[in-house]
Amino acid sequence: MDCSESKKLIPIYLDKGLAADEHQRVQSHLDTCAECRTEARAIQSAWEMIGELDGIQPDPNFQSRFWSRVANQTSLQEKFRYYNPKKGYF
Repeated sequence: MDCSESKKLIPIYLDKGLAADEHQRVQSHLDTCAECRTEARAIQSAWEMIGELDGIQPDPNFQSRFWSRVANQTSLQEKFRYYNPKKGYF
């Protein structure tokens, strides 16, 4: 396995999503390649830091405001669907 292939598979490897034979191929490559080992450690470290972050909770009114804006935008598009600034209304 070369570094290019290994680097594509490292996130899946760390997530234990590879088949056993593919997992072993990545592991063997990591055992012999310091650059890919460093890459794997960096990804693992980033995942651990992300896991330590508190979850972000949206404002309780976010969903209703969001859908209200979508409806308003749709309404505006409907009102102006025939308007073309270059040609006028028709």
